[in-house]
Order: sequence, then structure tokens, then C-alpha cells
Amino acid sequence: MLGLHSARAVRTGERLELATVFDMRKRQAQPNQLSNKNAAIRKFGYLAALSAPWIALLAFLAYISRFLTDDAFISFRYARNLLEGNGLVWNPGERVEGYSNFLWVLELAAIW
Repeated sequence: MLGLHSARAVRTGERLELATVFDMRKRQAQPNQLSNKNAAIRKFGYLAALSAPWIALLAFLAYISRFLTDDAFISFRYARNLLEGNGLVWNPGERVEGYSNFLWVLELAAIW
């Protein structure tokens, strides 16, 4: 119905009537847009409510396990010696493989 009315308004040149039709369409779209915004806000609220306990749990677990084991420091030393040009050795001149995680040593060397 609105489509026919707007076509007739364009054909006859009744601009005020055409503007009224467009205003009616805007008014009809506004409540729907508000409900979409409210739905998005509700979804975000649900997501935040569901993820907050998990984030708190992960933060707590990270806090209680905030230490580096000796194996990490072994890897640090091998990576440092690799960067200094001595190769993958614990002490320069000694060829002993003492690292337990080759890729981690290479990653550390790439980062440093």
C-alpha cells in the first residue's frame, strides 16, 4: 500500500505527501531497531556473565602457578649460548644435549 501511494505522489508531484510516506517508514523502522539494539545488549550481558567466572578462575590459576621451573632456565641458557654463536651447548666447548624441548629453545633464540 505504501509503495503504490509513494509512486502516485512522485507522479503527481505531491512532495509533502511523499515526505509523509517516508516519515511513516522511518517511524515503523525505529521500534524494530531499538529491539535489535536491546537484543545485542542482552547478548553481550549474557556473554559477560558467562565468561566472568571463567576469566576469574584462569586469573587465579595463573596467579598460583606463577613460577618458572628449572627446565625453563636450562632452555634459557641453551638459547643464550646459541645466540652467542657457541651452538646448542650448556658450556662452550662441551657437546652435551641437555635440553628437553628443542622447539622451545629455538623459539627463545628467535625471540631474543
